[in-house]
Amino acid sequence: MRTQHMRRTIADKVSEEQRTHKAANGIRVWARQNGLNMSEADIAHCVQFAKEYIEHVPAIIETTEQAARQLGLIAEVTGFLQAAEHYWFEPNDVFPDQIGLFGLLDDAYVCLSVIHAMSSNLQARTGRPLISLDLGPANAAARNAIGEPFASQLDTIVMQTMGGPLVQSVINMLNQVATRIPTFNTPDPYWGNASNEEIVNLQLGALGIF
Repeated sequence: MRTQHMRRTIADKVSEEQRTHKAANGIRVWARQNGLNMSEADIAHCVQFAKEYIEHVPAIIETTEQAARQLGLIAEVTGFLQAAEHYWFEPNDVFPDQIGLFGLLDDAYVCLSVIHAMSSNLQARTGRPLISLDLGPANAAARNAIGEPFASQLDTIVMQTMGGPLVQSVINMLNQVATRIPTFNTPDPYWGNASNEEIVNLQLGALGIF
């Protein structure tokens, strides 16, 4: 997996945000256009959510890969993780990376949505999710923040990825070993024991779109 490359890109965008405040300024403009009275603390919370949501991608990929290797299932899981990270490195994505930190939000949404979809798919088939961390609420919050028509474009990419031959072959392999696949213990790397709902309400409640 190319997680170190991801981490370097994220670090560069975080440093850029600290210098330019592109994301924070974008939220200010959006709030004014929508008649929202957001404090500086509200804006900072929104930027923090975006940063931590994006940082989940390499952390969860690494945790899942490590668990799969320890359980002797790395061959079955590697193809799925490669499919999940593919969009991150796509040069012609929905949000160009040149727009700063928010330019990675679409990449993170697609990656984490594919992981969540695979985990949910396995749960539907075996009664157990692939990973213990429920990414659904955070993904839903990110989707609302991304907004239309972009969110639907990204959902189409997720569905195409899940329906593609690579992921389908991974699903078939996982089905063959389903009886010995435990739920991979995936603690939240940034939000600890707080639920996704609590984090979303705390950091994004001021947006008024949840």
